[in-house]
Amino acid sequence: MALLNALRALPEDPAYEDERVLATMKLIEYLKETGRVDSYIKYVHLLTQQHLLAKHFTEVSFYSLFLFLFFIYSYSYLFLLI
Repeated sequence: MALLNALRALPEDPAYEDERVLATMKLIEYLKETGRVDSYIKYVHLLTQQHLLAKHFTEVSFYSLFLFLFFIYSYSYLFLLI
């Protein structure tokens, strides 16, 4: 919860862009470790949007690929359980 509050407490000013990205990445890692898939996907999309608005296209493609690989891993694991 502290990670989410830290992210929300950051100003929307462009000067805090790096801090918002770092806070979002920490939150994403926490959500991944705790298995909160819905929130994980939500914040990966948020991070992708942040990079897209900042015209950091390499990071956008990285997180898009990261999310795609996460889905492949998740679904392949589910099929192994059947």
